[in-house]
Amino acid sequence: MLDQPVIGGTITVERVISNGPGWLVVYQDEGGSPGLIIGSAPLVDGLNEQVPVSVRESGVTPQLFIFLHEDTEPGAGLLFRPPTRK
Repeated sequence: MLDQPVIGGTITVERVISNGPGWLVVYQDEGGSPGLIIGSAPLVDGLNEQVPVSVRESGVTPQLFIFLHEDTEPGAGLLFRPPTRK
């Protein structure tokens, strides 16, 4: 993925292909690893183009991580919970 600027609290991802319904999730950087979730957008099965992801601007770091997560319970919103750190 190319660098995506945050403009007006939104990152627009040009193209995402999802195998089934999913979520595009933006994480802030926490020491070179994904930290807190600062934004998400639902995806449909297949090709998704020009996907706007609203992010919490106060959480934006110089580097962000964007991941695609499977939607295991469609219609219930983003339910992904990252594993707890030890």
